[in-house]
Amino acid sequence: MRPYVWNVSSVLIGAVIVWAWVALRPAPDLQLPSRVVVNIPATHELLDVAISADGTNLVYVAYTGSRTHLFYRPVDQFDAIPLSGTEGAANPFFSPDGLWVGFFADDTLKKISLLKGGTPETICDAPLGSAGASWGHDDVIIFAPVGGRGLRRVTA
Repeated sequence: MRPYVWNVSSVLIGAVIVWAWVALRPAPDLQLPSRVVVNIPATHELLDVAISADGTNLVYVAYTGSRTHLFYRPVDQFDAIPLSGTEGAANPFFSPDGLWVGFFADDTLKKISLLKGGTPETICDAPLGSAGASWGHDDVIIFAPVGGRGLRRVTA
């Protein structure tokens, strides 16, 4: 066989391989927005912000009048939803599945369901100044009680 036939055959086979690789590879995963603008109403004084593990929701604490409240906002929506019963809230944090928000208020650690809403549930006493909570996959919350005396571990 002549050398030019081998050259042409090699180029054609290479082109088919490249075309197959480009045409048959899986499409890239849908990417979430990397930037989100959160417009806080002029009547809110922003304090604390928490973002869910999957990046699709946020909760913030803001003064509205004389007390703080929690506000919930999916990043694909424009308006925040006030969470009733969260007066005096501070230091919010999400459960690993993003369905609950924990927070400190009135010398207690509380949680509220984002799906059901309703009245927040008290988890345990947590004197004013407690902070730094993390909700683990084992449904345990670890936080720093006031006074710097180690960490406290409670079941959510």
